[in-house]
Amino acid sequence: MTEQAIRQVLTHELAQWSKDNNINIHYPNLTYEPVVGKEYIQQWFIEGGITDTTLAEGQERYYGIMQLDINVPSGEGEGVLFILYSSLKKVFNTNKSINNKYGTVRLGKVGLSNNTASSPWYTKHMTIEYTAFSSN
Repeated sequence: MTEQAIRQVLTHELAQWSKDNNINIHYPNLTYEPVVGKEYIQQWFIEGGITDTTLAEGQERYYGIMQLDINVPSGEGEGVLFILYSSLKKVFNTNKSINNKYGTVRLGKVGLSNNTASSPWYTKHMTIEYTAFSSN
């Protein structure tokens, strides 16, 4: 498995959640113009690195963070934001494995932190730690 494959696994799950919940996603390196008054999610990846798991030839462990910025209209409170977070957490839950046609990724700690208020949006950051292994 490669870093690109890890991103495909996680992005595929996010895209399916987006389709099921009718929420727009702003994916990395794609142009997106948010609609004022409608919530949306922005996806980011923070690569943590690679660790050899054996002394000789063998698997390598990839780890990092997928961050989802949950953006809701300013001045509407946090209710919708927490509903979206709860729904996302059902897909991206601590100690869960995501398995799809692109591979398998193990999730670590999942949490919600920080808030940013920048009119017309109110944002909290959902961080999802992940680990996956190469197949040598």
